[in-house]
Parts: sequence; structure tokens; C-alpha cells
Amino acid sequence: MMNSNDLRMVAEALAMQESWQVGKVLDRKYELTRPLSSKPVANSYLATELETGDSVVLRRCPPGAERGSLEREWEALEACKGDCVQEALSLYPATGFLSLTFYPNATPLIDLTPEQVDAFPILLPKILKALSHCHKAGWIHGDIKPSNVLWDHDSNSIRLIDFGAAMPIGLSRKNLASWHMSTGFSPESQSSGEGAAHPSDDWFALIRWIRQLDNIDVSETSRHNLDRTLAWLSTQM
Repeated sequence: MMNSNDLRMVAEALAMQESWQVGKVLDRKYELTRPLSSKPVANSYLATELETGDSVVLRRCPPGAERGSLEREWEALEACKGDCVQEALSLYPATGFLSLTFYPNATPLIDLTPEQVDAFPILLPKILKALSHCHKAGWIHGDIKPSNVLWDHDSNSIRLIDFGAAMPIGLSRKNLASWHMSTGFSPESQSSGEGAAHPSDDWFALIRWIRQLDNIDVSETSRHNLDRTLAWLSTQM
């Protein structure tokens, strides 16, 4: 039986699904082109800027998100700005979304083919550097997983995306009405809303990601690189 909070989230999800449909024009500036996830209610859409014809990414808060979470995501993107982070363009608090740069030549690492799996150990140092960059800026990403890291084949660079779970390091989750996390990539403290945001939350997620490759056939060099990275990550927990 659903409680009042569950019913509220269902109502919000239905309203969001109705309000964002392909072809809809937002703020008389962007036309929604397609959702960027397979979720029934997507939080990210590819859109066309009507004045320029350029493609951009529009993001909104998920159902049940606490008030101010979109502004916190914007603040995180601004604080962590750099070549390894998706560039934030504009915040639209009145209509509840933000616009970000779209990278047409980039692929989420969740879409790696079996033939490309050896690319992941090569990209790992770049991912470590990107996360360290955010930590030095005072933030955790909070939702590291294959779908939230883009790989640009041409430049062989990576970018972190989806900062919806980002939090300032040291922020206690105790008084938050809601928070975002991904099951299987989050430590118990994050899943249960306990403790404070800490860089080890991101390192935990990366360890889980690497462990998914334990039974996958990779080259001896790649396996060595994975084991070496795991050994370093274990010292950060």
C-alpha cells in the first residue's frame, strides 16, 4: 500500500511526463527533440535552440526532488567547471530546468561494445582526475556509474555528466527531505541518507564499477591497470 509520499511522487511523475513531450517548446526558446534516457519519465532531453538551431541538453529535477536541488546542481556544475565536466549554459529556475552543452561525438561508457571494453582501463586515469578535480572544488559527484561518463572518441577525453546527486563535501544528509543515489553504486550511508557527503562516496561507486569487469575478458595490461587502480582506491576509503 502506498503512503502519502509515494502518492505524491507518482502524481509528480505523471505531471512531469505530461509537461515534457517531444515537440514541446519550453520558454519559447527550446524545442524538445528526444529523451536521453529510457526511463518512463526522463530527466534529460536533447533539445533544439530555436534561434540558432543548435542542439543542447535540458535537465530537470526528478520526481520527489527537494526544493532547491536544481539550483544545487547548477552550483555544482559552476564550481566544478572544466574540460572534464559537462558545461552548464543557463539556469531557468522559474520553469525548472537548466541547459547544458551537447557533445555529439561523445558516447556514455555504458554503451561500450565488447570490442571497446579495453578502452575503459585506459580512460580510468582521466576519470580519477575528473573526480579529484571536483573534490578539490569542494563537491562530490554523487552518482558515478557508466551512464554518467561520456567518452569523446575523437579527442579520447571524458566528461562527467548528470550532477543531480552532487553535494558539497561535508554536507549532512540528515536534514535533507530527499536525495539521489543509484542502487549498487552507493555506500550504505548514502543509500540510507546518513552521514555527510564525502569523496569516498565517489570512490566507492568507482570500485563497484570496476568490480563489474571482474569476469570480463580483457588484456593482461588492462587487468593490471584495473588492479592497480583498485589498490589505490582502497586507500581512499
